[in-house]
Amino acid sequence: MRKLDTANIIEEIKPHRELGVITATCLVIGNMIGCGIYLLPLSLSRLGSISIFGWVAASGGAFLIGLIFARLSQLLPKQGGLFAYTLDGLGDYPAFIVAWHYWFVAWLGTSGMTVGLLAYLTIFFPDLASSPYTKFIIAMIVVWGLTFINYRGMKLAGMIQVVTVILKILPILFITIFGAFYFSPEYFKPFNLTGETDFSAIGTATSMAMWAFIGVESASIPARYVKNPKKNIPRATLWGVSISCLLYLVASFVLIGLVPNQEMQTSLAPYATVANTISPPSYASYMVGFVTFGAIVSILGGMNGWVLLQGQMPYSAACSGLFPKSFARLSKNETPLFALVVTGFLISALLFWHCFLDSENSFEIIIKLAGFSILVCYIFTIAASILLKKNHIKNYKIGAVDIFLTTAATTYIIWGIYNLDSLIKDIALPLFLLSTLVFVFIRYRK
Repeated sequence: MRKLDTANIIEEIKPHRELGVITATCLVIGNMIGCGIYLLPLSLSRLGSISIFGWVAASGGAFLIGLIFARLSQLLPKQGGLFAYTLDGLGDYPAFIVAWHYWFVAWLGTSGMTVGLLAYLTIFFPDLASSPYTKFIIAMIVVWGLTFINYRGMKLAGMIQVVTVILKILPILFITIFGAFYFSPEYFKPFNLTGETDFSAIGTATSMAMWAFIGVESASIPARYVKNPKKNIPRATLWGVSISCLLYLVASFVLIGLVPNQEMQTSLAPYATVANTISPPSYASYMVGFVTFGAIVSILGGMNGWVLLQGQMPYSAACSGLFPKSFARLSKNETPLFALVVTGFLISALLFWHCFLDSENSFEIIIKLAGFSILVCYIFTIAASILLKKNHIKNYKIGAVDIFLTTAATTYIIWGIYNLDSLIKDIALPLFLLSTLVFVFIRYRK
């Protein structure tokens, strides 16, 4: 195992560039379409069909942010993605905040997807729902198995990502296409169940749907492994976010019109419930099995992508001297083994909490915390983008496109943070302050 401890080590080592544009695109799609599309209909059904506007708003915001990242990656295709942009544009402290919160996003995302995986496994193994010990053992096998795959190398992880993306889209297309024949506008009633104004309900739906769109930046983070990164990362980002947004919008709209709201609210596996509803009785069990298998593959693919990133971000920060040097250690396969292992233990602790302490509320808390953390990353990156362009483009003058993208994306992010509930804000603020204390401690040690 090699220990890397110089600030520019990322640029000094010439890794095998194993990710092409297709694989990088699949990384974006795979990380965006994980378990969100399969589990969020349950949480959003409690708001009413007004939640579809949350999907629309989140899709628009994600596309705006995707455009910003595509433009930045073309200008500065460096390892770490949004961390590298913030470091170059704003300096050490903001870059550390981005790395810290994105690391949180990665292991919260993996944890949330594992919760979703366990929920869909109960379709095949009903007794699993009442056995926390069995759930925890399965979760550990999956999490550490994917950690081992990512330890073995980027090429293997990338191949798995391509295969799982193909398999995960098939059930969504099946439900969307065949479900359109059973679509009933009557199921869009009730429209707003929150007891609040429509605008407030849409804000709540958007803040929850943001979880499903985390990952637009995925192709930029492992930049040192991407072939021709200046060209392929922007392409992968725009292709990935466009395909994901389109699937989310169409599938979510159709899904609302297939099952009564009350039935959706009691379903642990919404897509399996829909498959059972639209399939002929003699084929229902097969269709439920097909959709459930697709959901499980989708979640595993998303987990694989996030496990990949949860090692890359602390590694990038450590190579720049902003995380402890141990996180910059590479295995013989040129993968950040120490970062992967530490993050694996953090995920294990969170899943222990889910399985044994609070299985009912843990998923929503996890996705909302991840949503807050990614918005912090995005706001710093957007702020850095203008200064970064000024640093790298001679005689740069801010144009109308930059003003529009920056203003629109910032408004979307502030609105998302505003609509988070008080519990998440109470948890998120101490975590933000903790990141500052950790930064001071690391700088003091240096």
